[in-house]
Amino acid sequence: MGRKVRLWRWRCNPLRRRSYVVEGWIILGLASVTFVAAPLVGAVACEAVRDARAHERHERHVTAATLEEDAAPAAAGATRAGAVARWAAPDGTARIGRVPVTGQPRRGARVDVWTDRHGAVTAAPVSAAAARIDAVLAGVAIAAFICLLALAGRRIVGWQLDRRRSELWACEWTRVGPRWDRRNA
Repeated sequence: MGRKVRLWRWRCNPLRRRSYVVEGWIILGLASVTFVAAPLVGAVACEAVRDARAHERHERHVTAATLEEDAAPAAAGATRAGAVARWAAPDGTARIGRVPVTGQPRRGARVDVWTDRHGAVTAAPVSAAAARIDAVLAGVAIAAFICLLALAGRRIVGWQLDRRRSELWACEWTRVGPRWDRRNA
C-alpha cells in the first residue's frame, strides 16, 4: 500500500510543475479565507437579522379597531376573514381599512390589529424565539454559501489548471513523442 504524501505540491521533485505550486497556494488561500470569512460573515448576518427583527418588534404595536361592518365568513380553508374597521394611528389621525378578523364579529365589535409606526395595518412581528431561529438560520446559510463559493472556486481553478497542464503535456509530447516512436522514424 502506498503512503499518502502530505503537502506534495510544495515538495521538491523534478516532475513538479509550477502550476502545482500555484494550485497549492490557491487552495491554501481559499481554505484560509473560508475558515475566517465564513464564521465572521455568518455572525454578521446573524446579528443583522436579529437587529432587523428587534426593530420590527419595536415599531409594530397592537391597536384596538372598531368594526364598521359585520365580518364576512372566512373562505373555505381560511382561518381569518376581513372586515372594514376604524382605528387611530399613533399620531392621532383616524384610519379606515380592511383588517383581518377571526370568527364572525359583528359591527361595533372591537378587535386588535397590528399597526406600524405610520398606523398602517401590518402583520404581527415574529416572537423573540422565532427571531433567534431566523437569525441563526441566516448566519448558517450565509456561512454555508461562502463555503460553497470557496469549493466552487477551488473546482474552477483546478479545472483551468488541469486543462492548461493537459495542453502543455500535449505540446511536449508532440516534441518528444517522435523520438520515442521507432516505427515512425
